[in-house]
Amino acid sequence: MKNWNRVADFLAAIYFSEKYNLQEKEEIYNKWFEEGKFRKEEFFEEYQSNIDADSIKLEIDNHKQWKNQTDIAGTPTILFNGYELPYQYSIEDIIYFMDLKTS
Repeated sequence: MKNWNRVADFLAAIYFSEKYNLQEKEEIYNKWFEEGKFRKEEFFEEYQSNIDADSIKLEIDNHKQWKNQTDIAGTPTILFNGYELPYQYSIEDIIYFMDLKTS
């Protein structure tokens, strides 16, 4: 498994895990982005989650299928009325589109 896939699978497993409550999940995510990403293996050991559980695998597979269908390749991806915000614009520009009729 590629390192990136392992990280994504780990974070998804934490999210869908019944082992941790919502507050604990938020703490784990915060710790991941603050320090865990710099010491991946230790972090994976510290916050073990069953990546191979059927329910986790199903959610990860569903996410991968959705990602492939939508052709979204990165985060953050900003969608506006179901379409990706063109690279020429920033999130702050959305206010200028609010008065446009979309249908």
